[in-house]
Amino acid sequence: MGITPTLEHDGLYKIINVSSGTLLTLNDDDGKTITGERDSNYDNQMWLAEKVDNFWCLKCLYEYHGSSVWLSYDGPARDGAEVVGDKAPHHFVIAQEGTHWGAEYRMWVDDDRKFLLDLSHGSHEDHTKILVFESEDSGNQFWVFQKIPKPN
Repeated sequence: MGITPTLEHDGLYKIINVSSGTLLTLNDDDGKTITGERDSNYDNQMWLAEKVDNFWCLKCLYEYHGSSVWLSYDGPARDGAEVVGDKAPHHFVIAQEGTHWGAEYRMWVDDDRKFLLDLSHGSHEDHTKILVFESEDSGNQFWVFQKIPKPN
């Protein structure tokens, strides 16, 4: 499977940061912490995209203690808010706006597209926090969705 030019409802993806090449990863020890990690090919790095009206919800393939975990963030949209896993879905605006190469996406947490997901300092290190920050033209705020086959 390869890079996806358009997201598909019910598609399964690895979400890769453009700056670091690390993947959006749910910590399987606490079911809440979201970080950038090298590809381990585990369920906690695979995300199901669900289209809801003009928004997207991202559900981790990994279930924490048998419960679904959705990508979300802690508190109101603001610089430095932590991106977390949650029991309830959060609506994101995911679009190919302001791209450099045409295949990458930005993931805004708010309707007015002010704040979005940002890999802290674009670090290549495992366990790098993913935070919410005001939109800027930085590779650590761009993500590639690599479509992968669903497990049987």
